[in-house]
Amino acid sequence: MTTQTAITPETQQLFSATFLLDYMAKNKATFDTLATDGSEDFSSTLQWLLARDYIAFDNKHCYAIATKGQQAAERFANRYQTILTYFDVFAHVDLEAGCFAYQEYQNFSSTAQWQRYIQQEQWEDMRIPLIQQLGGSAIELVFCQFVKEDRIDTSTAGWQYEIANGIPWAEILAICNSALTAEQLNYDDGSEMISGEHILDDITSQGFALLRDLYSDDIEIHSDLAAWYPQHGVQNPSLQAPSSDKPIWQSPWNL
Repeated sequence: MTTQTAITPETQQLFSATFLLDYMAKNKATFDTLATDGSEDFSSTLQWLLARDYIAFDNKHCYAIATKGQQAAERFANRYQTILTYFDVFAHVDLEAGCFAYQEYQNFSSTAQWQRYIQQEQWEDMRIPLIQQLGGSAIELVFCQFVKEDRIDTSTAGWQYEIANGIPWAEILAICNSALTAEQLNYDDGSEMISGEHILDDITSQGFALLRDLYSDDIEIHSDLAAWYPQHGVQNPSLQAPSSDKPIWQSPWNL
């Protein structure tokens, strides 16, 4: 499992542009072309988006989201919801007991009770090692979580400066690099050495089986998993074709 040593300038530009489109779409926000609103900090990203027709000048000569940008923001929103649907089940795993917090999710009557439960010490967040094991991007996964949870706080002064100077991306990188690795999961059971990769494969199989149970009526999830991560010896020819031939997490996000 490779440790991420840096986020490339190209990746930072992509995520900065994606974040701005998401922000503009959600908030119907525009940016002053004279940068009197602080947007001079990410003027290069606005120019990048303008050159690709994701934003355009409105009748007040401000940068405003264009139709192409709105479509891209909607595509990203659908993408991150899908990725998180497949991986949030791995956010709280008891490695010693071999169980998932989400097995008990339906038994809680309030969000506060659920939050107390998942904050217990036995749970390990396995999303990062698992998405890497499955050929996806840990950086994108954490970025998706940041967007979903509004972790990039645009209500504070200087948020434009923080984005332009890579502060959220440094935090994302730190989260990725602090996650458990396959090597750390290696253990000797007394008769043989069990590899971390084998353990991750087992967690993946159990987690996706749980996901099938949790979304028992969701044909798209069942169809996608049947194609992307089939259960051994299980076939269901009545399922529809998957939404894509390749797992969504193996197809990198791009604008």
